[in-house]
Amino acid sequence: MDQSWSLRTLSLPVRIGLLGIVLVVWMGHAASLLHMYWHYENRDERAGFTIDDVRAAYHGIDAPAAMKTALEANHPAGLAQPTRDALLAWLKGDKLAENYDNLDLGENSPAELIANNCNSCHARKAAKEKGAGIALEAWEDVRKVAFSRQINPVPIKVLAISTHTHALALAALSGVVIALAMCSTFARSGGRVVPLLITCNGLGLAIDIASWWLARLETPFVFTIVLGGAMYNLSLALLTVLPTVDLLRGKARGG
Repeated sequence: MDQSWSLRTLSLPVRIGLLGIVLVVWMGHAASLLHMYWHYENRDERAGFTIDDVRAAYHGIDAPAAMKTALEANHPAGLAQPTRDALLAWLKGDKLAENYDNLDLGENSPAELIANNCNSCHARKAAKEKGAGIALEAWEDVRKVAFSRQINPVPIKVLAISTHTHALALAALSGVVIALAMCSTFARSGGRVVPLLITCNGLGLAIDIASWWLARLETPFVFTIVLGGAMYNLSLALLTVLPTVDLLRGKARGG
């Protein structure tokens, strides 16, 4: 291989054309990250992008309400059984928000029962002072722990279509970026950085997409989706930097 040849030795018109292609890759990469955030941000039915959004999409979530779990576990220990039963019946119903402070229920409304039996420890100030952690002073606090979540993963046919689209497109994109990176002076100098980035890129993509399917069976593969996706996206960005730098630099001396 001619070690003296690189992207820098190409003529200016060719470098400009290739730079346009690289810039499109940058724009597409940024757009894909935004799309991922917007597409999955509320998948777990809660604001903000977290690992639960990934879990909901690929494995599903079956999480009972935290308050329901606590009441069924006999917390608080001294709570009268009729009060416990009334709160559990409310939590198992389908009108949590409507019945929270329902005036027709009077002293038996969930808001009153919580205020009289829970807020000695779970009022906002008391929760901080006593280390209870969870505040139950107002509906804004209660709703965070009152709703159970049962979210099914994406249908298998949708996952197959997504795999078909992403696997072929991302593999082709990686091929283009890797080819350009291999034509850069950074690769032709014989260093180990570019081969390492290529390894991370290919391995990360394979781990990411394979884990989409494996996560349907076992929850731990949700974390390998994140790991593989991070490896792929970071290595792809760094690989794209290499030809970008070469194409923006002046023509190499003697070229």
